[in-house]
Amino acid sequence: MSSACFFKLLKTIEPANVFLLGDIFDIRSITKYGFYNIRETFEFLKFISNNKEINFYYTPGNHDPEIYELKKITSDNFEIDHFFVHTTARGEQILLLHGNVVDTHIGTRKELLIDIVSFIYKKSLIFQRKINGFIFKNNKISFVERMRYFLPPWRRSVSLYESRIKELSLSKGFESVICGHIHAPNIIKEKGFQYYNCGDFVENSTFLVENQLGFIMTYTDFILNQKPNKP
Repeated sequence: MSSACFFKLLKTIEPANVFLLGDIFDIRSITKYGFYNIRETFEFLKFISNNKEINFYYTPGNHDPEIYELKKITSDNFEIDHFFVHTTARGEQILLLHGNVVDTHIGTRKELLIDIVSFIYKKSLIFQRKINGFIFKNNKISFVERMRYFLPPWRRSVSLYESRIKELSLSKGFESVICGHIHAPNIIKEKGFQYYNCGDFVENSTFLVENQLGFIMTYTDFILNQKPNKP
């Protein structure tokens, strides 16, 4: 999803608060691989400064930890922290964080392997976009994104991540959590715990919203619920 589409959506929804759960700016790609459209970064910051009626809360991820340096900048509608707490209209207290805090591969040999796989995956996404742009303009393919869902190691890693996030949230006294990080949008409602993963803009173009009654749902479901029922 481009920054222009994101800005248009915000104008349509007119939210009071926007929680950005990290990796909005792929600074790691800038420093390591040299491919990223830096123009969108400045467009994003400009949008924040021009829309004071929206409160932005930013918790950096593993691709943009440098954003913490912006905490020194004083702003009325832009706050940066490791995690946030939001209380919905129906009183549900939710912990919001990126999610990389539960990673166990940082500083190990596995981190290099993951970096290599991520590099190949990202290059494949770029190649796929080029194919879609020149050949499949109306019916775009999404083979690269869907391919990993068939890999048992990836499915196991997602399940392990969800368990660790749940354990972390409960240890902090929260029975609801919203996170991102793994590019796997999902909503799991168990007895005594709610897990929400907002997904991402790059592969899935997904995010979560809170409706007027205070329920957290995908933007797609939110739009469907806004449509009047046919007689």
